[in-house]
Formats: sequence, structure tokens, C-alpha cells
Amino acid sequence: MVEDIIKLLAKDYSFFKLDDRGNFIINSLPFDGETFIDIADGKEKAKAAKLIYDTLSNGMAEGILSLKNNGVIEKYFFRLILKENEIFGIGKKIEEVKPSFVTDFMGNVIHANEQWEWLLGSNLFDKLEEKEKFFRLISEAIEKGEKEEKGEINDRKVRIRVRAEDSLQFYIKDDFEELIRDIANSKNEGEILKNICKLLDSLSYRGYEIKIGDELFSKEGEGEFFIIEFERGYAKIYGEKRKELDLLPLAISMAMQSFKRDILIENFPLCIIDENGSIVSINKKFSELTGYGEEIIGENIKGFHSDGSEEIKKWKGKNRIFWAKEKAVNLGNRTYLIIEDVTKEKEKLDENEFLNSILRHDLFNKNQIALGYLGLLEKTNLNKKQKNYVEKAKTGIEESNRLIQSIRELNELRKERKLRKVRIGRLLKEVYSSFEEEAKKTGMTISCNVKNATIIADELVGEVFSNLIKNSIEHSGGSKLEIYGKELDGGYELVFEDDGKGIPHEFLEDAFKEGWRHGSKGSGLGLYIVKKLMERYGGDVKIESEENRGTKVILRFRKSREEKDFFKIRL
Repeated sequence: MVEDIIKLLAKDYSFFKLDDRGNFIINSLPFDGETFIDIADGKEKAKAAKLIYDTLSNGMAEGILSLKNNGVIEKYFFRLILKENEIFGIGKKIEEVKPSFVTDFMGNVIHANEQWEWLLGSNLFDKLEEKEKFFRLISEAIEKGEKEEKGEINDRKVRIRVRAEDSLQFYIKDDFEELIRDIANSKNEGEILKNICKLLDSLSYRGYEIKIGDELFSKEGEGEFFIIEFERGYAKIYGEKRKELDLLPLAISMAMQSFKRDILIENFPLCIIDENGSIVSINKKFSELTGYGEEIIGENIKGFHSDGSEEIKKWKGKNRIFWAKEKAVNLGNRTYLIIEDVTKEKEKLDENEFLNSILRHDLFNKNQIALGYLGLLEKTNLNKKQKNYVEKAKTGIEESNRLIQSIRELNELRKERKLRKVRIGRLLKEVYSSFEEEAKKTGMTISCNVKNATIIADELVGEVFSNLIKNSIEHSGGSKLEIYGKELDGGYELVFEDDGKGIPHEFLEDAFKEGWRHGSKGSGLGLYIVKKLMERYGGDVKIESEENRGTKVILRFRKSREEKDFFKIRL
């Protein structure tokens, strides 16, 4: 009976049963062993044994073990109960931790994850500064099984954990948690400013302007930037915003409120969660938004939100359902979760998406049907005047479809997307190949000579290429389009050059404005979309053109840095 109940409740868990000596009677865990203790290595054996002793003495126990599964360390949560001299247990994987890279005992890198794969085949010891400290770290890891130290990689503060088994496993993690704590513990505004600068330098931001009360510090930067506002000041930061900065206003407010760390911010709905997902505390704003009070302390956070994207989720309040944007940052074994009610914005977006869906699908499909019937009508015995009317109708519908496509692209522009590394060689080939038949009809040939460079962009970068190729085919009147690129210092330049009629000099400044068109019947949105996407990527776009001498569109992307060119480690 107990066995059946545990199996029913353990839908997402592995079930097992032990005798009172810890031997497996039933085992559905993905670990082999005669006993519960056998599934653990090293110090984890003692933790596994303690779980059994606690269950035998108290009737139940729970805890977390770090177990090895096919060479990968996995964290498992276990709960055990005692019933009639048998132990019933459930286990669930809560975190999978893979090493950043692995070396043999002489420092030769033999395995690495995607971020560090360029280290393969090199020797880690060649990258070290202050080798004596690093060798001491490795020696202690071999002696104790694992050892963690604070350090720097390329001047970025990190935590370096070394696990020694049949090889050396290195786990690299940004040490922003301590820097956030330093900000929260600051004793005055000048100290807050100093600690913010340390955090931004650790995160590799090369330019920023910070103002706290009467204190101001700036470090020259250029390009795209974002602004974070907080109590008595702001931070203007050049570069791409990282999730680690979401907790910055909270840390500053904790310091500013009489500079006492234990006073929680009341400007945002805040919930603090432990490592098992249980709610530890909430503030007044959180209570006002959700309707809950102290009764939810100890409950699992998963019971209150579900569905939605990674950042926006549906929340179950005490008296209503609402949508909230979430920002979560881990500090030690606690997660600080800030939520913002975005129900009205979500409803507007959903309505807008519904209307756009009708426009993109229903209207577009009806246009396609109309084009089909017009095609059939063309095959009938029409006089010259009637054929002219049919051709004009087809042109109007085709222009309508192009406008629908542009509206779809504009709608996609408004959605937040994570920038990532994109290899453009294959993508470009796929895009221009899809236009080759259309180009042939106008007498244009397309050539592409681009190496498979890696840039910073997102999945919409193909729209940039499509719009530029489509513009040349439909509006340039040229006979060839050449696409080529070259490496820049810290970037990559991609050029689309045609030999068409060109653009008069006086119109070049207007070319990227929304709705601009010069002697064409297009939507005037193509180049506008290109510019907006390039701004999102932290790059830029410009046009060089002369009448009757063709047009050259130049894209400059940020390039993914090759860390191997300047990699160094220091403890």
C-alpha cells in the first residue's frame, strides 16, 4: 500500500525501496549498486549513510547528494520514510553540472564544453600567471577530492572549482554574487559607486557612467548602451545587458536604506526562495500584488506560477490570475525573485498577435486564392484590355502580400530575443539560393564570397540578408549582385553591391527612414527593418550609391571574440 502511494506521488521522481541495512529491494534510480551507499563516491557516501541513519532514528529524512552518472556530476534530491522496518524513498535530479573543461594531471586539455572547446589540444599550464598558487590549488584538490578558489580569467572575476578523480575537472563560474554582496554591504555612496564599477569591470563592460547621489564616475564607451535607474542615481552601460545586473537596483537600495543590509527593498514585489524552491520570505509589495501573506512561507514556488515564456509567466494570485515578468538572481543558496505585473501589456500583445495572425494567415491566404483564380482567368480568351486589367489586379495583390510580409517582420522586431553567436556562411547561401529563380527572371546573377565568420545576432538576421537581396532584384535594375565580406578588428563587414541605377545622393540620408521609397511601389519598410535589426545587434549599416553607378550596402557586425587569443588565468 505504501509502495503504491509513493509511486503515485513520485510521478517526476525515481522510486526505490531499501531494507533496514540500506540494501536495495527495488531500485528505479539511474545508478547501479547493491546498497544506497554504493551509488555515492567519496564524501557523498557519508551523506548517503547519514540519510539512512536519520530515517531509522526519526522515521524520515531528506537531503541532496552529488552523484556521478556516466562521468557527469548530477545533484539529486532524496526523501526517505520508514515503514515496518523498510525504507521507501524517492529521488529527483535537480541540477546537472558538467565541467567547463577537463585536463589530464599534466594540464593537457582533453575535454571541453562549447564555451571552452577552443582549449582542446592546448596545455592549461601555459596559460597561467602565478603558477605556484595554481599548482597548490590542484595539489589540494587531489588531496581532498575537490577544491575551490577565487580567481580571474582574462581579468574577469570567477570562481574556479577543481575536482580531482582520474583527471582534473575544472568548473568555471562568474563570481558576481560576491560583488553584489559588496554593493549591498557598502557603507556610503562613494563605496557603492566603487563596488558597482568593480562589478561592471568583472562582467567585461568597457564603458559606463555611474551616478549615486553626488558621486559620479564615467569610463569612456561607445556604441549601443542601456540604462538602469535606481534610488538616487542611474547607470548608463555600454554593451549588452546581462541577467546578473537584474539584482543591481535591489542591492543598491539595500545599501541606501540606512546602509543596513538586512532591510529588504520595498520598491519591488520580492520573494526569497531556498535551493529546494520553498518560499523563505516575501515583502509587502509581493503580498499586495499576489494577495498572499505569511501563509505561503514554506510552500514551493512552483505552485504559484506556470506556463508562459522564460521571463513572463502566469501567476496564481489569491483572488486572481495575472501575468508577471520575472527577474531571478541566485545569491549563495538563496534565489531573489522580483516580479512585475504585466497583465495589461500581455493582453494587448496577445490581441495584437491575434490581429497580426489574421493579417498574415487569413488575408494572405485569401490573396493567394485570388491570384490563383486570376491565373486561371489569364488562360481564357481575353482581349488585350482585359489582360491588362488582370495584370494590374495581380500586381496589386502581390504588393499587398509584400506589405503583409513587412508587417510580420515589424511585429517580430518588437519581440525580445537573446543575442547569440551566428555563423553566417551557410545561412547566406541558403538565403541567396532561395532568390536565384526570381533573380533570373530579371536578368540578374548573384555571387557570394563570404567565409563562415561568426557574428553576434539572432534568428532574424536572415531577414536582413533577404531584404537587401530582394531590394536589389526588384528595384535596382542591375544585372549582378555581389555579396562579399572581410574581417575587421573586433567585427565583420558584409557588403551587398549591385550595378543598378543607384540612389541620388540627396536621398541617401532618407533611405533607412520608415516608409521611404524612391521611385518604387514597395512598402518602404525593407531598409528600415534592416537598420533596426543592425541596431539590435550592436552593429551598423550604411549605403554608398551614385546614380547609374550602382549601390553598395555595408553591414558591420560585432564579431564573437576568440578568447584563445588572450586567454590567461590568475588566482
